[in-house]
Amino acid sequence: MTGFGAAEAVGDGCRIHVELRSVNHRFLDISLRLPRPLLAFEDTIKSRLRERVDRGRVSMNFGYETRDELEEIALNKPLVQAYIDASRQVAEQLGSGPDSISDPANVGPIVAALLSQPDVLTRNFKAANEDQIRSLLNECIDDAINQADQMKEREGKSLGEDLRRRLDLIVASLGNVERLAPRVPDEAKANLRARLAKLTDGGEVDAQRLAQEVAILADRSDITEECVRLRSHLKQFGATMRSSQQGARRMGFLLQEMHREVNTIGSKTGTLEITSDVIAMKEEIEKLREQVQNLE
Repeated sequence: MTGFGAAEAVGDGCRIHVELRSVNHRFLDISLRLPRPLLAFEDTIKSRLRERVDRGRVSMNFGYETRDELEEIALNKPLVQAYIDASRQVAEQLGSGPDSISDPANVGPIVAALLSQPDVLTRNFKAANEDQIRSLLNECIDDAINQADQMKEREGKSLGEDLRRRLDLIVASLGNVERLAPRVPDEAKANLRARLAKLTDGGEVDAQRLAQEVAILADRSDITEECVRLRSHLKQFGATMRSSQQGARRMGFLLQEMHREVNTIGSKTGTLEITSDVIAMKEEIEKLREQVQNLE
């Protein structure tokens, strides 16, 4: 399922806002976009997410604002002094005298040249109140997750209605199969007798051998066990849907078992009515499988 949430938290002189997007994934996959002042809190954010989210691909985009200037520009004084000393030496060698760099006409260009040199100016971020920022981050994350969960809950209700409807269709088809199941061995016997009569051109058939073959065929065409197991899987699937625990993986496993039982029922009988119900059950199981992939 898809979830989206947006939240913000305001503290003493700063504001943090976040947008959260979540889609299905087998595991918890976290992707963060953080402004520089929040980079140090990456582990804090991921820990909070792991406490609240079990699995899914979660993307979070954070913003950070403050009334104060975030950056401080500092002058690398030792490096500047070294450049000035070097400039005086160059001026003296050129015959201009070491004091020529103090001439007002030269100061502007010299200052511009100095500031353009690497590492003359350094950018530093002011130290932030870590406890406050951590508290604001947790508040933002919780609010965004709550919004995403509400969105998933609405989607889940709609999805649950569709799952229940399809489950009822399978149960109805299984009821038809169970009603017709006792006729399957008898039809198999009749078909065997007809084939043998055709092969012997209406001649007599060894009654004892025929009885043995009929017994074997009847046992092979009995679908009672498959129907019982399929009904059990359907009940477990319904119970898992009603459970408050996340059951997408269990549902996926049950659907595999359902598909196996339905396939066996189809392979054991050639009755057209049962075959029609088998096809219908396969279609609904496949649609259930597609929908379950949208669950967490």
